[in-house]
Amino acid sequence: MRPVERVGDRFALEREIGSGGMSTVYLGRDEVLDRPVAVKILRGGASGASLPADADLGARFEREGRTAASLSHANVVQVYDAGKDEVDESVAGPDGREPGGETKLSVSYIVMEYVPGGDLKEVLDREGNLSGRRLARIGAAVASGLAHAHERGVIHRDIKPQNVLMDEYGNPKLTDFGIARALNPDGSSNATSTGHYLGTAVYSAPEQLNGEDATPKSDIYALGTTLYHAATGAPPFTGMPLEIATQKMNRTPAKPSEAGANLTPEIEEIILACLARGPDDRPAAQEVQRRLYRAGLAAGGLPEEPPAPRTGVLGADPNSDRPGGGPAETISLPTRTFQGRRDRGPLVVGAVAIVFLLAVLLGGFALLGGGNETSGAGNEAAGGAGEDPPNGGGASPGGEDVEVVEQEATQAEETIPPVEETTEAGDSGPLPPTDAAGQVVFDYYVALAEGRYSDAWASLSGDYREEVGGSVSDLEERESSLAGVFFDAGVPQAALDGREARVDFTATETRSGAEQTVSGTWVAVSEDGEWRLDRLE
Repeated sequence: MRPVERVGDRFALEREIGSGGMSTVYLGRDEVLDRPVAVKILRGGASGASLPADADLGARFEREGRTAASLSHANVVQVYDAGKDEVDESVAGPDGREPGGETKLSVSYIVMEYVPGGDLKEVLDREGNLSGRRLARIGAAVASGLAHAHERGVIHRDIKPQNVLMDEYGNPKLTDFGIARALNPDGSSNATSTGHYLGTAVYSAPEQLNGEDATPKSDIYALGTTLYHAATGAPPFTGMPLEIATQKMNRTPAKPSEAGANLTPEIEEIILACLARGPDDRPAAQEVQRRLYRAGLAAGGLPEEPPAPRTGVLGADPNSDRPGGGPAETISLPTRTFQGRRDRGPLVVGAVAIVFLLAVLLGGFALLGGGNETSGAGNEAAGGAGEDPPNGGGASPGGEDVEVVEQEATQAEETIPPVEETTEAGDSGPLPPTDAAGQVVFDYYVALAEGRYSDAWASLSGDYREEVGGSVSDLEERESSLAGVFFDAGVPQAALDGREARVDFTATETRSGAEQTVSGTWVAVSEDGEWRLDRLE
């Protein structure tokens, strides 16, 4: 389709990229901001006055679009605009005719963020079942988006693989929030007249199939079904809609592992909890997110599937429509989040100065009367410059006296404990196991993401606590935006460096609804027999 049609006076429609039972989605371009967008147009419409049912349907479509626009989260497709406009009849209801005809129809539309990586259903068809950390990561991200929506009173009502879009980096984004219910003229959730409900009954919660209103826990059931499908290759219950409804109300689904899934017991347990028949027995979205990302981190030993190919829905390069192109930048964590520790240079200089001063004092003591033989030698040197002293006697300036001073200084250095080591370590006893330092880094970030700031505070050294601000509330203030973290290789590994442990790590953080990759090196010191995080480098 040539970009000749526009909606909202600024969104040019370029080509069709998808369609459903009640709407068609076009790739468009925002001509004001010069960015790609997805434009969903409600099918149908009428020239002139609309029928009452059509008007109500359009109003619901627009209202739900505006509701979705109130959501702003990294795992929710952003809605930019919604409204009503007149378009060519071929856009409102594709019939093979070329655009530009004289017949215009009034339609409702929603303009959304363009997500070029296809949907989860396409990923499963292309790559097969997901397992391990990848499944947990996708599930936790979707649950995070649901938690954001539920907190704002928005229920999705139609979670399924087709409504989980994947961006060019493999991150999931939920789409069509509330649209499923908006598409029903009577506001009910059983749109059998349109076929919409029958197409997604396999993912719907038992209470929805029983004619009850959808709730946030209904979304959790649908999420569990979606994850079950992603892990095993099929939903837990299949068949005709009536058969599916009967099974969901009377049977417990088989464990994913019994259906061929490659999951840890923890991930399997979470999926089954989401599939509980009673809504009150299912966890909330925030709990699902927390449990899945913890289980995903612990599942580092399972085989990991390769990331989805970097191709768009129609095989186009996704970076061609993204300003700047190229992959996301890895952020250096110390420069972004934390202040460096106080400069210890003055401590080192002071230690050297102390050693030098003691050496000079000891040398001076020897020159001024530290023993008879040395004292006599000094007198001869003072009164007989240029004369060769006898064996064992004094020396001219720059001779053996200087060597004696250097020897005394060396002895002084050997007898004084290294000032830097005791200052750095804070604990002169046996060091904890090196691997424990990596676990401290892991536990620190998990505690922050779960809001357990007192536990995170306990992981920090005394000096670093001062750098943070001196109190748990200071740590909470600066880290409250962290909502999730995934370490790329499980618990990071530590390496011993003297009496310090160095922990290199790379992780994916979710902060304020946005995902980003961070990396850095934590330096841990031993305090009270435990590793404590002392500084980031």
